[in-house]
Amino acid sequence: MRFKPATWLTGAALVAIALTIGGCIAGDQLTTITIHPDGSAEFVKFQSNIRSTETGEKAAEELRGYVEEFAAQRDADSLHIRNSGGEIVESRWIRSEAPYANVLVARFPRAAALEAYFTYKGEQGESQVVTRFTQDGRRRKLSFTITVPKDGEVPVLAQTTIQELRASQANGMSEMRFVVAGGKIVASRGFTLADDKQSALLALHDIQELLKTARDTVELFLEWELAAE
Repeated sequence: MRFKPATWLTGAALVAIALTIGGCIAGDQLTTITIHPDGSAEFVKFQSNIRSTETGEKAAEELRGYVEEFAAQRDADSLHIRNSGGEIVESRWIRSEAPYANVLVARFPRAAALEAYFTYKGEQGESQVVTRFTQDGRRRKLSFTITVPKDGEVPVLAQTTIQELRASQANGMSEMRFVVAGGKIVASRGFTLADDKQSALLALHDIQELLKTARDTVELFLEWELAAE
């Protein structure tokens, strides 16, 4: 298995926007989505320390498959970007041997493409996460409406100590940052804001608490205000 595109955990109820690593390919990922006032956006994903957790020929096979997919822009994230209406701007290696490192740069030319990238439907075609970008005067809002699982089961995210968290991160880290161009975040739900209010990360434990008490849907959102001209 390879690096996976944006997925929604808990039967697509718990949003995990930060791209996750699957299978025997491990590494660190930092993704930045910069959203412009019109809803278009820029996507930059940096991946480093990419290696297989297997050994011998199995490790070599895993890595060959990963390298071939990324070089041909057939990796899952590149395909998902294009299928959403986005465009690949650059895809290149920074380190071309294990542990590999690369960068993927893309753009979503319209708000509809950004919405499609973060919208998820289940195997039966039912909407499980609906993403919307809206604007009202100088206000902008990006929202993610998550359908709560019908069985009501929301797995518990383990409460970890700092030492346990660091031990987990030592195996591989994955974060996605949302940046609002030309504005400041004025309200949010399910996100941890930077001190300057210009960007935010997903807050998974906060989302878990929201899902535990919700009946039908949960809305996560970032709302920001553009600077006066």
